[in-house]
Amino acid sequence: MSGLQFHPSEGQVLICKYPREMSPPEMVSVHPVVVVGPRRRTSNLVTLVALSSKKPNIIEPWHIEVPEGFYPGARGPMWFKCDMINTFAIDRLDRICYKPDGKTRTYAAPTVDTATLKAILRGVAAAVGIRLAP
Repeated sequence: MSGLQFHPSEGQVLICKYPREMSPPEMVSVHPVVVVGPRRRTSNLVTLVALSSKKPNIIEPWHIEVPEGFYPGARGPMWFKCDMINTFAIDRLDRICYKPDGKTRTYAAPTVDTATLKAILRGVAAAVGIRLAP
């Protein structure tokens, strides 16, 4: 991973290289993430929510299932784990790399739709104990 050359927008799906110092049950290794914070004009930091292919043992209000093929190259159902919130430098992020024809690398940074982003933000609020009006 070489790091992003642009500041991502809220709702973009990217790949994040989590720090080696993190250990389970924290997110470890490389995972897809969605940007949940607005762009910070004075910083290269970005706030993220992790995606995982591992279904939670107990589904909580901060776990949001997304269908197979949610982003290019995704396999099987995935889960936004809105209790897994981190703020990292954009150097840890990269676009999603996939091979649509099985050979040629293609890079993408898709954006979730408005309804999905709102569901993720509600999940984050639930995870940190913020009660939002309906």
